[in-house]
Amino acid sequence: MSPGRTPGALLAGLLAIAVQSGAQVSGGEPQAQVDSRPKLRRTLSPDFSSVGCEVQDKAGNIWFRTAADGLFRFDGRSFTQFTTKDGLTDNGVSAVIEDKAGNIVVGTGKGIWTFDGKKFTSRPEIGERKITCLLEDRDAGLWFGTMDEGVFRHANKSLTNFLNNEQFNLRDRYQLVLDILQDRKGNIWLATDGTGVWRYDGKTFKNFTTKDGLVNDSVFSVLEDRDGNLWFGTRGVGLSRHDGTSFATFSE
Repeated sequence: MSPGRTPGALLAGLLAIAVQSGAQVSGGEPQAQVDSRPKLRRTLSPDFSSVGCEVQDKAGNIWFRTAADGLFRFDGRSFTQFTTKDGLTDNGVSAVIEDKAGNIVVGTGKGIWTFDGKKFTSRPEIGERKITCLLEDRDAGLWFGTMDEGVFRHANKSLTNFLNNEQFNLRDRYQLVLDILQDRKGNIWLATDGTGVWRYDGKTFKNFTTKDGLVNDSVFSVLEDRDGNLWFGTRGVGLSRHDGTSFATFSE
């Protein structure tokens, strides 16, 4: 026995270990574990059709979107839910980012809202468009994809439409944008459902599809790694990487 440890103290320690492990104590039944973890609880919809893990803000909070139960914030101890009762116009949340000012920007089925930590503020110029994705560019302009109207940039209360106007002459064929990214060179990349990806250099668009080596033309997400390579997640467990020159496929 170690110096300073009495038989009583040792027995108490063993008893604590037995209880924590669910072992039987003095012939009794195993002690049930109590799950005290905080829960993200459904309050509006019969079930969650989806939950999206969106962003961790500068204060360390993690934000989650849901298809019908609004927006959730997790501070490490508990979840806080935000719905139409708190100022949103729709409980279907599709995208969440944090802007350079530290505000939480929320895309919904009825427009975009900004949360400053106290209240939600609308962007009336955007209207009630169905938002699919969000990006704040390096100049603090807000890009957003829509369900059926292409992609827009909102800055200084001015709204510019891309992929759906006479300047780029793409019109109704390229409507559904699922993800947006700005690379280290400043190019804007748009992932679309069915027409591959588009790169916008500030003046012109260039389209990349399976003809260029992309594994699938339905692209759901795009990410830039530390080496400047772009990764594209697509339909059918498809994964492609673009190194600035060509595509490589990382799926079978």
